[in-house]
Amino acid sequence: MQDEKEGSVHILLAVPNPLPLEVSPAGITETWTNKVANSNEKRDNGGVYMSAEILTTLLTGLGLLLTFAAAFGWLILRMDAFRTELKDDMGALRTELKEDIGTLRTELKGEIQSLRGDLTTTNRELSEMRVSVARLEGPIRPGLIRPN
Repeated sequence: MQDEKEGSVHILLAVPNPLPLEVSPAGITETWTNKVANSNEKRDNGGVYMSAEILTTLLTGLGLLLTFAAAFGWLILRMDAFRTELKDDMGALRTELKEDIGTLRTELKGEIQSLRGDLTTTNRELSEMRVSVARLEGPIRPGLIRPN
Protein backbone atom coordinates (compact mmCIF):
# COMPACT_ATOMS: atom_id res chain seq x y z
CA MET A 1 0.00 0.00 0.00
CA GLN A 2 1.37 3.43 -0.90
CA ASP A 3 1.18 6.47 1.36
CA GLU A 4 0.44 9.49 -0.82
CA LYS A 5 2.00 11.99 1.61
CA GLU A 6 5.52 10.58 1.84
CA GLY A 7 5.71 8.20 -1.09
CA SER A 8 6.86 5.27 1.10
CA VAL A 9 5.77 1.63 1.04
CA HIS A 10 4.37 -0.04 4.17
CA ILE A 11 4.16 -3.79 4.54
CA LEU A 12 1.46 -5.12 6.85
CA LEU A 13 2.21 -8.35 8.66
CA ALA A 14 -0.39 -10.57 10.29
CA VAL A 15 0.52 -10.98 13.96
CA PRO A 16 -1.43 -13.48 16.08
CA ASN A 17 -3.41 -11.92 18.89
CA PRO A 18 -1.96 -12.97 22.25
CA LEU A 19 -5.29 -12.31 24.03
CA PRO A 20 -7.84 -15.03 24.68
CA LEU A 21 -10.59 -15.37 22.06
CA GLU A 22 -13.45 -14.31 24.32
CA VAL A 23 -12.13 -10.73 24.48
CA SER A 24 -13.02 -8.78 21.38
CA PRO A 25 -10.30 -6.74 19.60
CA ALA A 26 -12.52 -3.66 19.76
CA GLY A 27 -12.36 -3.75 23.52
CA ILE A 28 -8.55 -3.60 23.61
CA THR A 29 -7.22 -0.18 24.38
CA GLU A 30 -4.44 0.94 22.14
CA THR A 31 -1.12 0.17 23.80
CA TRP A 32 2.14 1.99 23.21
CA THR A 33 3.54 -0.76 20.96
CA ASN A 34 0.35 -0.93 18.87
CA LYS A 35 0.32 2.82 18.54
CA VAL A 36 4.02 3.03 17.55
CA ALA A 37 3.84 0.00 15.23
CA ASN A 38 0.75 1.25 13.40
CA SER A 39 1.56 4.96 13.21
CA ASN A 40 2.97 6.63 10.11
CA GLU A 41 4.85 9.24 12.10
CA LYS A 42 8.61 9.43 11.92
CA ARG A 43 10.28 8.35 15.11
CA ASP A 44 13.55 9.60 16.63
CA ASN A 45 15.74 6.96 15.04
CA GLY A 46 13.81 6.48 11.81
CA GLY A 47 12.29 3.19 12.89
CA VAL A 48 15.62 1.38 13.36
CA TYR A 49 16.05 -0.35 16.68
CA MET A 50 19.37 -1.81 17.86
CA SER A 51 19.73 -4.28 20.66
CA ALA A 52 22.24 -3.80 23.46
CA GLU A 53 24.31 -6.74 22.16
CA ILE A 54 24.71 -5.18 18.71
CA LEU A 55 25.64 -1.82 20.21
CA THR A 56 28.16 -3.52 22.51
CA THR A 57 29.67 -5.41 19.59
CA LEU A 58 29.95 -2.28 17.46
CA LEU A 59 31.51 -0.24 20.27
CA THR A 60 33.93 -3.08 21.05
CA GLY A 61 35.01 -3.24 17.40
CA LEU A 62 35.46 0.53 17.32
CA GLY A 63 37.51 0.35 20.52
CA LEU A 64 39.72 -2.38 19.04
CA LEU A 65 40.28 -0.38 15.86
CA LEU A 66 41.26 2.69 17.89
CA THR A 67 43.58 0.55 20.03
CA PHE A 68 45.31 -0.89 16.97
CA ALA A 69 45.67 2.58 15.43
CA ALA A 70 47.17 3.93 18.67
CA ALA A 71 49.55 0.98 18.96
CA PHE A 72 50.69 1.46 15.36
CA GLY A 73 51.27 5.18 15.98
CA TRP A 74 53.24 4.41 19.14
CA LEU A 75 55.33 1.85 17.21
CA ILE A 76 56.13 4.39 14.48
CA LEU A 77 57.17 6.98 17.08
CA ARG A 78 59.41 4.44 18.84
CA MET A 79 61.04 3.42 15.56
CA ASP A 80 61.64 7.07 14.65
CA ALA A 81 63.22 7.76 18.06
CA PHE A 82 65.36 4.61 17.77
CA ARG A 83 66.49 5.64 14.29
CA THR A 84 67.47 9.12 15.50
CA GLU A 85 69.34 7.65 18.48
CA LEU A 86 71.09 5.13 16.24
CA LYS A 87 72.09 7.89 13.82
CA ASP A 88 73.64 9.93 16.64
CA ASP A 89 75.47 6.88 17.99
CA MET A 90 76.77 6.01 14.52
CA GLY A 91 78.12 9.55 14.10
CA ALA A 92 79.94 9.37 17.45
CA LEU A 93 81.31 5.90 16.66
CA ARG A 94 82.45 7.04 13.23
CA THR A 95 84.43 9.93 14.74
CA GLU A 96 85.93 7.64 17.38
CA LEU A 97 86.81 5.04 14.73
CA LYS A 98 88.54 7.67 12.56
CA GLU A 99 90.64 8.77 15.54
CA ASP A 100 91.57 5.16 16.36
CA ILE A 101 92.53 4.46 12.74
CA GLY A 102 94.69 7.60 12.64
CA THR A 103 96.46 6.52 15.85
CA LEU A 104 97.03 3.01 14.49
CA ARG A 105 98.36 4.41 11.22
CA THR A 106 100.86 6.57 13.09
CA GLU A 107 101.97 3.65 15.27
CA LEU A 108 102.33 1.36 12.23
CA LYS A 109 104.43 3.94 10.39
CA GLY A 110 106.77 4.12 13.38
CA GLU A 111 106.97 0.33 13.63
CA ILE A 112 107.64 0.00 9.88
CA GLN A 113 110.45 2.58 10.09
CA SER A 114 112.07 0.75 13.01
CA LEU A 115 111.74 -2.60 11.14
CA ARG A 116 113.36 -1.08 8.06
CA GLY A 117 116.25 0.15 10.20
CA ASP A 118 116.63 -3.26 11.85
CA LEU A 119 116.48 -4.97 8.45
CA THR A 120 119.17 -2.67 7.06
CA THR A 121 121.40 -3.44 10.07
CA THR A 122 120.76 -7.17 9.66
CA ASN A 123 121.60 -7.01 5.92
CA ARG A 124 124.84 -5.18 6.70
CA GLU A 125 125.81 -7.73 9.36
CA LEU A 126 124.92 -10.58 6.99
CA SER A 127 127.14 -9.12 4.29
CA GLU A 128 130.02 -8.85 6.76
CA MET A 129 129.39 -12.44 7.86
CA ARG A 130 129.52 -13.64 4.25
CA VAL A 131 132.80 -11.87 3.67
CA SER A 132 134.27 -13.43 6.87
CA VAL A 133 133.12 -16.92 5.88
CA ALA A 134 134.53 -16.44 2.38
CA ARG A 135 137.91 -15.37 3.85
CA LEU A 136 138.00 -18.37 6.16
CA GLU A 137 137.21 -20.80 3.42
CA GLY A 138 139.30 -19.05 0.85
CA PRO A 139 140.29 -20.54 -2.47
CA ILE A 140 141.35 -24.18 -2.53
CA ARG A 141 145.14 -24.41 -2.40
CA PRO A 142 147.11 -27.40 -3.52
CA GLY A 143 148.14 -29.37 -0.52
CA LEU A 144 151.68 -30.49 0.29
CA ILE A 145 150.76 -34.10 0.72
CA ARG A 146 148.87 -35.76 -1.99
CA PRO A 147 146.28 -38.19 -1.06
CA ASN A 148 146.56 -41.63 -2.71
